[in-house]
Amino acid sequence: MIAAAANRGIDLTRLRARQAVSADFHTFDHIFAMDRSNYAGLQQIEPHDSQAKLHLFLQDADIPDPYYGGDDGFEQVLNMIQTRLETVFRELSGA
Repeated sequence: MIAAAANRGIDLTRLRARQAVSADFHTFDHIFAMDRSNYAGLQQIEPHDSQAKLHLFLQDADIPDPYYGGDDGFEQVLNMIQTRLETVFRELSGA
């Protein structure tokens, strides 16, 4: 994914994945799950007094694991994410 993103001028080298924790629901305004399985897991750790809004990143599909799609899989996932992010930014900015 780092190489595929770099081909688009996106530097992911400083990013690190980590497990979501309950405190994240008090730290962030929005939390996005990339697939239904992760969404269900996030619902299980979501505190009752959560201020964050939990979203499935794509409303009608899961973001697939790009590893199983070879080099094309990473490009496909990046396309899906970039397309959806444009909409997310518009929705969150109120535009």
